[in-house]
Amino acid sequence: TDLKAEKKLAGREFKKGDNWKFTVTAEPADAPMPEHTTLTTSAESGNTEALDFGKINYTLEDAGKTYVYTITESGNVAGVTNDKNASRKVTVTVSDTGKGNLQVDKTEDSKGMTFTNTYSAAGSTDLKAEKKLAGREFKKGD
Repeated sequence: TDLKAEKKLAGREFKKGDNWKFTVTAEPADAPMPEHTTLTTSAESGNTEALDFGKINYTLEDAGKTYVYTITESGNVAGVTNDKNASRKVTVTVSDTGKGNLQVDKTEDSKGMTFTNTYSAAGSTDLKAEKKLAGREFKKGD
C-alpha cells in the first residue's frame, strides 16, 4: 500500500525557505516501513504539496497483523501557525485471502491527511503629524 499526505499553506503561497519536516513512525516498532520515513517540503510556489512516502510492502508473515503508522509534522516558519493536529494516523490491517493474495485494508485518520498551516501578518506603526501656519500666528479655533 502507499502512504501519502498533503501539505497546505493558507494565507499565502509557499516560498523559498519554507520547510517543514514529516516523519513516519509505526506501532509496533518492527512494522514494515514505507520507502521514505522522512520528507521535507520543498515547494517554492503554490499552496499545496503532495507528500508521498512511497510503498509499504507486506509479506505472508504480516497476515493477521495490524499496523498503525503516524505521520508527524515539525518545523516552524515565521508568521505561520502550524496545524493544531501535528500528527495523523493510518491503520493498516493485513490478511491472507487464502487464494494466494494478501488483503491490505487501510484506514486514514478521521482528521484527513492534509496538514494545513496558516500564514498571518500583523504590524503597527506610529503616525505623527505637525501643522505649520505661515504668514500669521495661530488663533483660537484654528
